[in-house]
Amino acid sequence: MVPFKDYVVILDQVGMYQTFGMPTENRDWELMFRGKTTGKGRQGGNHRYIIRDEPDLKLLNLEMVRIKRHGEKSLGVEVFIQDGKFGILNDGKVVCAPEFEKMKRLEAPYFAMGVYPYYVYKNRVDIIDDQGRVMKPGLYGQVHRENDLFIGEDINGRKDYWDAKGGRHYRQMPTFERINRFEVARVGEQIYMRQNSKQWEKPFTENSVYLHDDFIIMGNMLIFRNDIKRYYEICGYERDGIYVKCQWKQDGDFKYACVGRLGKIFSYERMLPSRLSPNPVNLGQMGMKRMFKT
Repeated sequence: MVPFKDYVVILDQVGMYQTFGMPTENRDWELMFRGKTTGKGRQGGNHRYIIRDEPDLKLLNLEMVRIKRHGEKSLGVEVFIQDGKFGILNDGKVVCAPEFEKMKRLEAPYFAMGVYPYYVYKNRVDIIDDQGRVMKPGLYGQVHRENDLFIGEDINGRKDYWDAKGGRHYRQMPTFERINRFEVARVGEQIYMRQNSKQWEKPFTENSVYLHDDFIIMGNMLIFRNDIKRYYEICGYERDGIYVKCQWKQDGDFKYACVGRLGKIFSYERMLPSRLSPNPVNLGQMGMKRMFKT
C-alpha cells in the first residue's frame, strides 16, 4: 500500500467489474496481494451497478461507462447494469427491467432509447420518457430522432415514422404545423391532431376546418375557444345550430346539445332531429368561415 493516498482511479477497459465486482466490495486485499486467496467472479450474479450520468454520455455500452460511487444516493431517472443488460431506475426503484442490450441517452422530454437483443425481439427499440416510462413505439432497426419524430422500421422492415407527441405511426414523413393554437401533423391531404387521444384518432382535411369567434371545428370535433381541454363530437348541422354529444352529470349517459350562432349551447336534447346535414350549412348566419380557402 502507498501511504498518504486517499483514493485511486481504476480504468476497467473491458468491463471486468461485471465478473469480479467493484473494488469497493469487501475483500481481504492484503491476502489477495500475497497470493493467499483469490478474487471471486460474479458470472451469472445479479448485482446492480448504477451508471453515473455525465454531460457527454450519449451512447452506452457495457465497458465504457462510469459507475456511481459506493453509497451515492439514487435520485431521479438513472441507467443501471445488471447481468450484462441495461435497465432504468426512478429514485432507486426499478421501472424498466434490465433487458436492453444497448442504450442511447436522449435529450428532454425523453430519457433514453433502448435496444433489445436481436434473438429476443429482433432489435426492437423502445423509447423511455423523462419519468422512466417505456413508451413502446414498436420500432425496429436503426432508429434516429428528429425532435419528437422517431424514424425506423416496422417488424416487416418497412419505413416507419412514429410521432411520440401524437402517439401515431405514419408510412411517410409528416409535416408539422399549427391550426389556430393546435398542433397538427399533415400527411398528404390528411391532417391529424398531435394529441394521443381516442377522440382524435380520425384524420380530417382542410375542407372540414371552420372558425367562429367562440369555437373552432376540425373534422367532426368542436372545441370552444375558452375551454380547449374539452372536445365535443359533432352529430350534424341544421340552419341555426350544430348538434354535439354532451354528457349530463345526472346520469352519465350521452345526450345531445345544440350550439347556436352566438357560440353557446342553448338547448339540451334527448333525441336528435330527424334531418341533419353532415356538413355545415348557412355559414354566414352561423358566424362561421372556412380556415382554408378551397
